[in-house]
Amino acid sequence: MEIPNYQELKREAYLMAIEKLEEEYSKDEQILKRIKVYKNRHLFRN
Repeated sequence: MEIPNYQELKREAYLMAIEKLEEEYSKDEQILKRIKVYKNRHLFRN
């Protein structure tokens, strides 16, 4: 079994955390916008 590298694990953890936040704040549009901006800036900049 291959061991994933640190960056892959970190990215996966962020995605799971963001998914949980999106579920928790699904009714609050302002927070959802901030989550989306964060996701775009920090996870997909590479």
